[in-house]
Amino acid sequence: MKAFKKALSELGLPPAVKKDVIALGIAKKHWQEVIGKELAPRSRPYCVSRGTLVVEVEDSVLAQVISLHASFYLDRLNEKAPPRLRPLFKALKTRINPDLEEKKALKKRKLGPEESASYLGVCDLLEDRELKEVFEGLMRSYLKALGSG
Repeated sequence: MKAFKKALSELGLPPAVKKDVIALGIAKKHWQEVIGKELAPRSRPYCVSRGTLVVEVEDSVLAQVISLHASFYLDRLNEKAPPRLRPLFKALKTRINPDLEEKKALKKRKLGPEESASYLGVCDLLEDRELKEVFEGLMRSYLKALGSG
C-alpha cells in the first residue's frame, strides 16, 4: 500500500482525483464491514467521483435498500477516512449490474469436460482460420480462468 500511495503522490493528478482514488480504496477495503456480510457479496464499490460513491448492485431491490441507508453507510465510511480528508464521502449512487452475482457464481463453478468441449466447439463454426484460432485462444483462456481448461 505504501508503494501505491507513493506512486499516487508522484503522479501529476489533481488533488480531487487523488482524493477520489483514496476514497475508492477505503470503500473497497472496508465494504463488508460497513454494509454487512449479507449485502456485501451482492454489491461492491464501483467508483468515486467528486465525493460521490457509486455502488454496483445486482438488482433494483438492493439498490433501494442501499439508497435508503446511504447516509448511514457514508458516515461509517467517513469514519474510516483519515481526519484531514473528511468528509471524503458526500453522496452515494447505485448502478445495477445483474451479472454481479452471476460472475461470482461462475468463478466458483468448474465446467465438466463435456461443457468445456462444447464451449470450444463453438469455434468450429467459424470458417475463417485466423479468426477461429483467435477465438479458440480466448476460449481456452476463459476456461483456464474458470479452472476448467
